Amino acid sequence: MVAAWLLQGLIWLGAGLAVFLFFSVTILIHEGGHFLAARLLGMRADVFSLGFGPALWKRKIGETEYRVSAFPFGGYVSLPQLDPSGMEKIQGGEANACPPAAWWKRAICAFAGPLGNILFAAVLALIIWRLPPVVPESLDFDGAVVGYVEPGSDAEAAGLRPGDCILQVADKPVATWSEYRIESHLCAESELMGLSVSNIFDGVTAQLSARLSVSDLGFNVISGAVEAATCSLVTVLPDSAAARAGLQEGDIIRSVNGRRIVSVVSFRQIIRESDGEPVEIEYKRGEEIAALSVQPEIMVPEGEEDAEPRPMLGVMLAPVSVSVPQWAMYRNPLDQLAGDARAIGRILKPLVSPDRHKGEAGRIGKSLGGPVMILTSMWWTLFSGLAGALAFVRYVNINLAILNLLPLPVLDGGHIVFALWRAVFRREVPQRLVAALVNSFAFLILALFLYLTCRDFWNLSLIFR
Repeated sequence: MVAAWLLQGLIWLGAGLAVFLFFSVTILIHEGGHFLAARLLGMRADVFSLGFGPALWKRKIGETEYRVSAFPFGGYVSLPQLDPSGMEKIQGGEANACPPAAWWKRAICAFAGPLGNILFAAVLALIIWRLPPVVPESLDFDGAVVGYVEPGSDAEAAGLRPGDCILQVADKPVATWSEYRIESHLCAESELMGLSVSNIFDGVTAQLSARLSVSDLGFNVISGAVEAATCSLVTVLPDSAAARAGLQEGDIIRSVNGRRIVSVVSFRQIIRESDGEPVEIEYKRGEEIAALSVQPEIMVPEGEEDAEPRPMLGVMLAPVSVSVPQWAMYRNPLDQLAGDARAIGRILKPLVSPDRHKGEAGRIGKSLGGPVMILTSMWWTLFSGLAGALAFVRYVNINLAILNLLPLPVLDGGHIVFALWRAVFRREVPQRLVAALVNSFAFLILALFLYLTCRDFWNLSLIFR
């Protein structure tokens, strides 16, 4: 028992160290892009530091002082010609103002940081392309498929059925369960939400209207709709019908009598409806997919002496989640990068044009995660496998690149705007104005950072309670 707990602790610690490494590399690549561009353009780079805080080691080579700092979480580069107003103070360096470089050099240098993240994301996309998929194609459902509908729930009242593939949410197309949940939250203009579905079993299409409720985390959801999942045989009882037919523990049931299994409940229902007649079961064992015939036994379930005899196989079942996260939907490298950009654009669009997306901006604000939630999500994603973890890091890099290009004074996009101002109007933005804007936006971003961090801890306490 102690050894098992120790092993589990080491696994969690290893995942935490991997998160630390991935996130630090992401920040270093961003700052490294600025540094390389500055050196190639002949701009000054006073400090390039691995980590923040007091320097544990430093050495000056040429005009640049290279440091290893006390808090090895990312790093920074001090570029006084890009930011003569003192932005380097915010980045962790010392003020060392000097005349700004040519406007085009500043624009290129500012853009080089996000470009570094984009190139790193492209490399990760190529690696992911050559790795096995997050969910094996033999288990994947084509779309956002409902596996089970809880009796008496809002989903049942709306007319949702097991096997319904959700095609649209309030006229927004969805391709995965992850997209369905996102759009259910964002498109909730009233208590009722429209759905377009097509059932994978009988092909019946329908337009439904479902009532929304609010989850503990504040998300708008349709209660009672459970995502489709295949079944794993956790236990196969000795001398049972399943054991005699050749089924083994760990086998994953894909279909019975040609009917796709979408939940543990659907599997049990098909067996009960067999009336003891042989059923054809298609299963996955390792990388192999095979089929066999099993004849259920009519018997009374153990521990339920008062129950009526029914067909049983002698197995214990568990659902196998086949949910594909938003950042792991695609295999083609270009599709991966484009999918990340679309997902981030879906969030940013209502925020920059709230009048055209009534209500969505507020709902996005309530559901945004901060750094703690991002790191926790990265940590949790590591347990899904290497491909899923790298896909999340790729998504974070594209996210960081796009956010840094927003035209806010404290971000790279702000530096680009200041440089373009110099190109168009032939004069620099007044330094006092630049300093005031930078300091104001830095304060706002820091306040947002602290608010999201507090909310992240609150949400995590609800998730893990």
